Amino acid sequence: MIEVVELHPPAARPYIRLSDGTVVYPDDPLASTPTLAGLLGGVARICRYQGHRPWTVLQHLWLCDELVRHEHHPDREQAQLRLLVLLHDLHEAVVGDIPSPLKPLLGEPFAALEAAWEERVHGLFGIAVPSGEWKDEVKRIDRAALAIEKAAFPLPGDSEPGLDESRLGVQDASRWVYTLRAMARGPRLTSSVLQDVVDDRIRTALAFSGWMPKGRVLPVLARCA
Repeated sequence: MIEVVELHPPAARPYIRLSDGTVVYPDDPLASTPTLAGLLGGVARICRYQGHRPWTVLQHLWLCDELVRHEHHPDREQAQLRLLVLLHDLHEAVVGDIPSPLKPLLGEPFAALEAAWEERVHGLFGIAVPSGEWKDEVKRIDRAALAIEKAAFPLPGDSEPGLDESRLGVQDASRWVYTLRAMARGPRLTSSVLQDVVDDRIRTALAFSGWMPKGRVLPVLARCA
């Protein structure tokens, strides 16, 4: 089956063109079918921390996945958690990475928009936004990655990083600090290579998660020529 990916939006309708040329309608997530390539191309160029630390959203997703890979034995549950952490910020390719202190200032309209796009992106993969224990696990990994990133790229005025592994719930947190610094200094993983790595990891995690809808072709996995 050939998936039709929209490249030409209706005239006068507000849209965002993704990095692979596909378009989405920011005010209408359900009418939008972004591709995985387009979403990854966006988060590869969006810096976390408003650009004040040299780390992108794509690199953050990669780090979250690495933390899961190194603390869980490969099995279906690991694949499920890997998929959830790899997707948890992918909607920021559309709505941007807004620092938590700014979100209350943007009010309920932005909160609703962000939630709608988070739900849409997960839905494209046939899964729901995590809740309950899954949500707690994703948040734990997200917070551990946040602490490691801040320790790797400290700013004047930062408090002591305090990488307490027992509190963070991850192993070898200090080692990750040096890994991140090495990645930021040189082309250890270029943006395009890292996009391919994360793309492959999402597809693999989905395949092994048991959540892949049987007999269903997912347009989000289509590739533009």
